[in-house]
Amino acid sequence: MKFSVWVWRAAVVIAGLLAGGAQAQDALVAGQDAVFTFTPSGYFSNKPVQVYYYKAPQAGPDAKVLIAIHGAERDATIQRSNWQSWAQKNNAVVLAPQFDKGPYPDRLFQWGGMEDSDPQYWTFQIVEQLFQKVRRDAHLNAERYFLFGHSAGGQFVHRFTLMMNESHVAVAVAANAGSYTMPTYQDSFFSRGFPWFASEKRLPPSQLVQAFSHKMVVMLGEEDTKSDSMLPKEPEAMAQGEHRFARGQNFYKTALEQAQRLHVDLAWTLQTVPGVGHSPKGTTKQAEKIFTNFAN
Repeated sequence: MKFSVWVWRAAVVIAGLLAGGAQAQDALVAGQDAVFTFTPSGYFSNKPVQVYYYKAPQAGPDAKVLIAIHGAERDATIQRSNWQSWAQKNNAVVLAPQFDKGPYPDRLFQWGGMEDSDPQYWTFQIVEQLFQKVRRDAHLNAERYFLFGHSAGGQFVHRFTLMMNESHVAVAVAANAGSYTMPTYQDSFFSRGFPWFASEKRLPPSQLVQAFSHKMVVMLGEEDTKSDSMLPKEPEAMAQGEHRFARGQNFYKTALEQAQRLHVDLAWTLQTVPGVGHSPKGTTKQAEKIFTNFAN
């Protein structure tokens, strides 16, 4: 009797170990909304990030990875929900990290910490670390990922593209950003210069040339012409245009002019979306087509 009880207990332990091993192998739950806590390494190790994600049921080792950055509302579940249908159609994984305002104030979110001269203090690094961790833990073959951000997330994404020359982004979409770091050099008594403009010390021409070679789409809703309470109102932001649609156009025009001065091609493109205002869903539908073309 005692022997049979021992055998039963041993079987339970072994089953538990096997279940634990299976759980370790399947780092991401497939087919349902889920979340995990990601603890970055280095400077941000005391600032864990909740990552809301969706993994398509048929997503295997060759699954594509999309990282979607939320807006000023700081709610990553919105981006996870917006991209779920795309993930299902393309057997992909969507990761939506949430940068809560307490540990990640605007200077670390919209601006990505870029005002600091040392890259280890840039929030952009968290996105790269997140991709590498999921790639490793979920046994994915993807060597690059897609990056999308709307509104404040669009601010994050275009500054990421400017500053992170060694990233693993295949193509980025910066949608309806409220303000920009203009890719030109300007420093005067009337301007704070960097980070509203490029800095030859922080972003020298050689690095700007590299940034121009990265694939990025500046996406603008053609009806995003209202001045709401969330639109940045600093003098430098107002100088970029009256509203988001104008500011995005000026940003892209400035990039084109700077690329011509540097005698290089610009891999960035401008895409406007008719009938769409400041809508993450509206720009997501358009961005889906871009990422699908790259996925196939």
